[in-house]
Amino acid sequence: MQKPVKGFTLIELMTVILVLGILVGVGVPTYRNYVMRAQRAEAKTTLMRVQAQQEKFYMQNNTYTTDVNNPPPAGLGIPASENLYYDIAIVAAAGGLTIGYTVSATPAAGSPQLDDDDCALFSVDQSGARYAESKIAVDETRTCW
Repeated sequence: MQKPVKGFTLIELMTVILVLGILVGVGVPTYRNYVMRAQRAEAKTTLMRVQAQQEKFYMQNNTYTTDVNNPPPAGLGIPASENLYYDIAIVAAAGGLTIGYTVSATPAAGSPQLDDDDCALFSVDQSGARYAESKIAVDETRTCW
């Protein structure tokens, strides 16, 4: 009497490898997009923090500031985005800092957010108007905010 053979055939092994390859091929890009979308929240949170600090600064000085990093009274005292995924910059409005400002967040050098083609720039102004654009300068405000 012959003993039954135990183990996997080559076809079974290749089928398992094929299924794993498909799962990895679909799963990794999907996960990467999920992480990128989650990290966008850092830009939005930081912009809202800067906006709140700007209003506080305006109440005390009757003008806005472009200095994000230095502590008050010269600046806002906000060091950077929490995980350093974004660089924060403030630009004076056309009428000057007594009129308004626009604060923007762009992916920092070496940040994984540099690969984010859809939401490459976030900004908000003194009135609370939000804006976002892609790497090719297409308005993505509805998608990104």
